[in-house]
This record gives sequence, C-alpha cells and structure tokens, in this order.
Amino acid sequence: MTDGLNLIIREIKDGQQRIEDLKSFLQPKTVNETPTDTKEITVDRSTFALALQCSKTIKEAVLHEILLHFVQSLDKQPLEDVMKHLEKAIGDRIYVKNNPISNPNEEFRTHINFKGEEGNTLLHQAVRDNNIQAIEVLFNYDINPLIRNQKGEIPLDLAQGKTRDALVKGMKKQADSKKWSAACSSSFGVIPGVFLGVGPGVGSALAGPSMVIILGAAAVFTLVAGIAVGLAIYFLSHDYKQAKAIEKVINSEPPSVNNVVSVTGSEKGPQPI
Repeated sequence: MTDGLNLIIREIKDGQQRIEDLKSFLQPKTVNETPTDTKEITVDRSTFALALQCSKTIKEAVLHEILLHFVQSLDKQPLEDVMKHLEKAIGDRIYVKNNPISNPNEEFRTHINFKGEEGNTLLHQAVRDNNIQAIEVLFNYDINPLIRNQKGEIPLDLAQGKTRDALVKGMKKQADSKKWSAACSSSFGVIPGVFLGVGPGVGSALAGPSMVIILGAAAVFTLVAGIAVGLAIYFLSHDYKQAKAIEKVINSEPPSVNNVVSVTGSEKGPQPI
C-alpha cells in the first residue's frame, strides 16, 4: 500500500488534498469499533522523501501521522523498520538545494518529538496504548520523555504497570547515556590542559633551580584550568541537564513534578495542521 500513501502525500504537497485525508487513509475502517479494513500500510524511503519535500508545517504533520500509524497499528512492518527509512530519507536530503537539511540529527529529533492532537507525542500514544515494543523502539532513537501535552502530562503520568516499568527503564538508560555523552564532551577540555601542563612540568625538570618553581607553578595552573574547563563543559552541557531532569522526574512522587520541564524545545512545540 506504499503507492496509495505516496500518491496522497504527493497530492497534499501540491495542495490537492489535506492532512485530514491522510488521517482518513491511515485510519482503519471500523464497524461497532471492530476493524474491518484489512489493507496493510507500508512505507519505504521514497514515502518519507516525498513528505520531506512539503513545506515545514505540512511536512511535520504528515510525518507525524505516518509514524503515529505505526505506533498504533499492528501492521507487519515494524516501527523499527519505519524509523530506519525516515532516518535514511533525512540523510539523503542533506545536499538537496531546494529543501536543504543542515542538521539531519536535529531534523530527525524534531519529527519523532512532534506534538500532535492535544499536544501528545508518539511516546504519549505508545504509553496510552500500552505498546511496550514501541516504547523500546522510540528510546532507541533518543525520544524526549519530558515533553508535556496540553494537559501538562508527560508520558510517565499516563503509564501504569508493565508499561510504566518499560518507560522508566528507557528513561534511566537514556539518562545514563546522556551523562556519558556529556562526560566525553568534557574530556576535550581536560585533555589540552593535561598536555599543556606536561610541557612546563618537563621543562622544570630540565631547568635550573631558579626556574623550577615558576615552571612547576605554571604546569599546575594549566592542568587545574584544563580540569576546570572540562567540569564546566560537563555540568553546563545540554546532555547533563537533560539527564538530571529525567532522573528528577523518575525519583519524584508523584511520578511527575510540575516544575520539571524538558530542556529541549518549547512548551508548545510544533502543532498539527
């Protein structure tokens, strides 16, 4: 069913159809709340390449509806496969002149963290559906678990039982990963200080007694300065702040604390068409 989906996206791009038509196409028909439409939706890189050619607001809404479908549906194509196609499509468009993507990683995060109806993200919906597999996949792609919907709820506010356990596990793993990333970034401040400190240290060993104190002090100062810079980079980094915010939410009672917000993006976030 890739061709049918691609046709709708192309017509949305050309102004012949609207986002509501895409929603209707993706939503299975039901009788007495029982699905009766057995059509299977599939996507590939070309599907996302078409969507990425739309204007910014249209593009974000189209991609959100497609990803949301695979979070909610039981189609044979797994969400992991869908995410890989999106990632590759974004990478392919880095050098396209008409619609350049300067930062593919940021572009990807924008789409997976988009706020749809009532401000809910893909992670909100996965939690509502108790879709543990989708939760695990989303955390593999650095989903932001601190985004609030229009009711001020983060996904953890909606989670119970095994779903909550899976969500907390993903949040803890993400916090640890971000602290490690911050530590790696901070090492770039420490390493130059170490090398610059070694030079005066060696020089003091070769110099006469009158220069030992001066060069030794210079070596210590340079080393301490390098460590200080590294620590500053660590504690002030975006990844460290996000990790601490995640840990604060996990450790809070009740699960969400109103004054803890995501350090990425705005509270309102992009809105659907």
